[in-house]
Formats: sequence, structure tokens, C-alpha cells
Amino acid sequence: MTFLPKAVLEAPDEAIKEKQWESALKVCFWIFELLREQHWYEPRTKTDTKLLMMIGKCRQHEEASLLYEVMQSDGLKPTIDVYAALVSAFGQSGQLDKAFSAVAEMKPISVILICCIKLRCFELIRGILAEMS
Repeated sequence: MTFLPKAVLEAPDEAIKEKQWESALKVCFWIFELLREQHWYEPRTKTDTKLLMMIGKCRQHEEASLLYEVMQSDGLKPTIDVYAALVSAFGQSGQLDKAFSAVAEMKPISVILICCIKLRCFELIRGILAEMS
């Protein structure tokens, strides 16, 4: 079977509009599996992020973890949107320890510190470190 990506991705729209998250999630997982079977399919963080957001609304933290592992095995690098969706999925499921672990994995402070070092903004670094302590 061959599917056009845009048409396939619009399939769960009605369930989403009706806030029928469980139904929409089932359709999304079905679509996701169909897409992965297509010869032209290339993994994209944007598609996976949308699915992570849907998983979060359904409070399915195990599925969120599984999808995140699939993304990594596909060679996708998590973006800030992926992390936000993952943290949200864990948080909405009451899995705050996993949410905090995902935030720690982001290492946002280290990124800003590296930028400050490259730009020789040492006063900013002192301020960031002082705020953290």
C-alpha cells in the first residue's frame, strides 16, 4: 500500500477536534507504523514530536518512552520541541521523575554556558552560576 504523507497525517484531525485523544492516538500509531513501512519514508522529528504530544494528552508515558527510543534508534537528534513534548507526556502521566530526567538530559544550561564561553561573556557565566547555587 502507498500513502501520501499529508493525507495520512490529516486522518486523525477529526478525533483531535472532538478531543477524543485515545481514538486519535490509535489512529496515529496505525499511521506511524504504515509510514515506517513505506519505501520513501524518512524519520522526521516533526512527525514524532506531534505523536509525542498526542501520547502526552493520553497520559501514556510508556508509549512516550518507547517512541523516544525509536527516534534515537532511527538516528534522530532530539530538538527542544521533542524534549518539551517528552517532558509534557511524562508530567501529564504523573511521572515527574522521568520528566526531570528528560530535562536533565537536555542540558540547556551547558549549551548556554558554551555559547557564553565562545562569545567571551564571562560576566554572564558568573551570573548564571551564581543563580544556580
